[in-house]
Amino acid sequence: MSVVQMSMLTVAGPLEQFDAVVRTCVIGRAFHPENALHFMGQIRGLRPFDAANPYTNLLRRAEQVADEVGIPLEFSPFEGKPMDIDAFSCYFDELEKKVNDLAARRDKLLQSARDEREVVSQLQNLKGVAADLGELWSMDFVRFRYGYLPRETYDSFQESLNDQEDLLFFPTNLGPKLVYGVYFTTKAARKRVDSLFASLHFTRINISEEADGSADEAMAALAARADRAESDAQAVVEELAALRTREHDGLLSAYSFLRYQNDSHELRRYAAHSRETFYLMGWVPKSEAEAFAANLTGTFSQVSCVVDDAKDIAESSPSVVPPT
Repeated sequence: MSVVQMSMLTVAGPLEQFDAVVRTCVIGRAFHPENALHFMGQIRGLRPFDAANPYTNLLRRAEQVADEVGIPLEFSPFEGKPMDIDAFSCYFDELEKKVNDLAARRDKLLQSARDEREVVSQLQNLKGVAADLGELWSMDFVRFRYGYLPRETYDSFQESLNDQEDLLFFPTNLGPKLVYGVYFTTKAARKRVDSLFASLHFTRINISEEADGSADEAMAALAARADRAESDAQAVVEELAALRTREHDGLLSAYSFLRYQNDSHELRRYAAHSRETFYLMGWVPKSEAEAFAANLTGTFSQVSCVVDDAKDIAESSPSVVPPT
């Protein structure tokens, strides 16, 4: 890649035309600003512009909301569209609330579906148990536990468990490594029997109160509820997609407008002004400098431009290095 020679462009004009000059002829062009006060500090009465940028926070909001909506940032035309600064925050707040509300509904539905399927998974090893689960949990004098223990432990202690008078262990699924089952014990013997099964490495599974009826009935009902929740969640996803499509152009127009205004206002940090005149200095490609200056003076009759070679600037200000 070849090195492009640069020229220094100094722009001066009526103070009230500064923003128009920047937006019309500078933004979007190959213009690398320099601090005007660095070169003109010896001129009395010159001072910097107020550096506060009213567009920066709104631009960040636009970027944040676009990310939340899922719209990639890119330039979108905004010319001719009314852009009320005071309305931006309201627009972003309303759009963000819509997105967050939909996302919260989607997440709640998906979590509900996961919870339902988790209970179904818990009940898989209770298939064939015809008793009403709600009745099993609510017995007054008998306690009911459901879980699993290692197969080798079950094989070793099966007979001794069967000999216990105050408990009944009923295996529901004999696997090669784990044995799932339920045990019943009296209310009075509950603590002792729970301790016994804990010593046998019995892992208890706490079934959700959502399970109603027999295990098979509960699994069917819970699976149906999970299916409905997932279907409703998909409908919300489609609402989000429709919102994204609907707001795409408007949000990108707002973002582009704010980016344009923000970048324009940022040039104030480099410019200087007196009571009536602004001064803006920056590097432009030497091959474009004359056309750049002609465009400015041709568009604004009271604006003047001076083009200096990089060598001349280097002689007068050795510390200034043209951009590459």
